[in-house]
Amino acid sequence: MEKAAVGLARLGLPISPLVKAKLEGPAGSDRGLALVAVRARLEAECLPGVLAVAKDRAAPEAQRVNAVEALATIGDPEAEKALQFLAKEGPARLRGAALLGAVRPGAGRGVVFRVTPLLSDPSPEVRAAASAALLRAGGESSVPQLFKIFREKDPRPGELVAKELASMTGLASAELLGKLARGKAPRRVRLACATALAARGDEHAARFLAALAGDSDA
Repeated sequence: MEKAAVGLARLGLPISPLVKAKLEGPAGSDRGLALVAVRARLEAECLPGVLAVAKDRAAPEAQRVNAVEALATIGDPEAEKALQFLAKEGPARLRGAALLGAVRPGAGRGVVFRVTPLLSDPSPEVRAAASAALLRAGGESSVPQLFKIFREKDPRPGELVAKELASMTGLASAELLGKLARGKAPRRVRLACATALAARGDEHAARFLAALAGDSDA
């Protein structure tokens, strides 16, 4: 379902006609699959159903998280309002997804200042979202603020940071990926950083990627 939805989105073909009825149905596996699909691209026809799931405290947490991640793809004022609200209430995983989903690339210093205190949040899900949100909002200039990532024991913040750094092209972001990949971070983080470096096409990433060729971890 997820791969099919991504393919349809890349081709510019509508997803809504295939999933709208399931989104508005009971909270079973069919609705869960439909929510996975609209994470690729949420269209206006499905917005009411996705909003309803995201706000439903009785809905399964995984479905609410998928709904929140879908809301981040539409750029609708009502969706943005819901994301801002959900970033402040509910389970940590939901709050983290909403926090990151509400941040637009290049959002600026205001967002950077707002999310920086959350880098020390007790929840790894929130720390992960705050770290990625800081990079998304501040770009290359915000990389030095992530010094705590090297002391992180939980792999989730590092993995989400690597995913965000994969879309950047500057030297500072490539250096952070290279240091994490060659350092003492959890293996999941090191692999995520190697994958991020490989996904980038810039010369900075290529240099650090080449250094991983001789790594002891096959």
